[in-house]
Amino acid sequence: MNRRPRPSLATTVRRVLVRVLLVTGGIAVAGALAASAFWLVRVEYSGAAVASGAVLPAPHSVVVSEAGASTVDVSWSVTSTPLPGQTFEVVRDPGPTQVVVCDTTTSPCVDAGLVAGTSYTYSVESVLGDWHSTPDPTSFTALGVLSTSPPNGTYGTPYQWTLAAVGGDGPYTWSLAPGSAPLPDGLVLQGNQVQGTPTAVGQTRGIVLTATDASGATVETPPYALTVDPAPLTVTASPTVSDYGTAPTVTPIYSGFKNGDTASVVVTNAPLCTSSVLATTGVGTYPDANTCSGGAATNYTLVEVASTATVDPAPSTS
Repeated sequence: MNRRPRPSLATTVRRVLVRVLLVTGGIAVAGALAASAFWLVRVEYSGAAVASGAVLPAPHSVVVSEAGASTVDVSWSVTSTPLPGQTFEVVRDPGPTQVVVCDTTTSPCVDAGLVAGTSYTYSVESVLGDWHSTPDPTSFTALGVLSTSPPNGTYGTPYQWTLAAVGGDGPYTWSLAPGSAPLPDGLVLQGNQVQGTPTAVGQTRGIVLTATDASGATVETPPYALTVDPAPLTVTASPTVSDYGTAPTVTPIYSGFKNGDTASVVVTNAPLCTSSVLATTGVGTYPDANTCSGGAATNYTLVEVASTATVDPAPSTS
């Protein structure tokens, strides 16, 4: 419900007096008896709070404690006995608008349906009729996840993805949620990090992680997809030096293997390597004349690099 206006103590007293006059105005009394009737009615209505100069007992030591990922208990204390008819009003902001979540005579107040990761301010004040005490506010952030989608990994390259939570009652413990897809091969969850060295390429969908705070409340991440990309494998055409009249022979030179791989194990289709230098090509140096193309290797993307072909004079036969 919406907040009620807060009239001043003077306004409250005026309303008390108006009510009293209405009562005595309808009674045929005179002299001292009328004065006595007026005073007795006034004391009965709010004598302890107004006529005797007492104050409305205000709440203090407001504590917001987690009762679940989206539920809190709001508790407070008072230093004196509440007045007859006094209640405690607990206000939450935002809500999305400021709302009264409890109007009760005792502590605590239970508030549910909080939005994960949202910060709230709770105010507790005493209420007696239209009289409100000064509110005592405190803040609380609902348990939520700050982590974003994981970065891509690369085969054979150390990987790290840091998880983060907010609110609730830290610190946090992370785990794979029930029903989550497993982490890619080579990766493990340690503390608040997914780390390791990927041992296979591909995309794993449906990875869900759970953050548990010190009070046992939990919140899950949305389903994530983690992609491991192929590693680059450089294939360099071998540089050649040949005599005029002889065609050069070009072979592939590999560099960039990961995880102890070798060409004989991971190269599934050897690249074709050729040279633009022929047996009839004249003496000279020919940059980028030797090239390799095609080919494939498991968990790798081939990167082709050309090389130089050199033609020397043919040896003398005399």
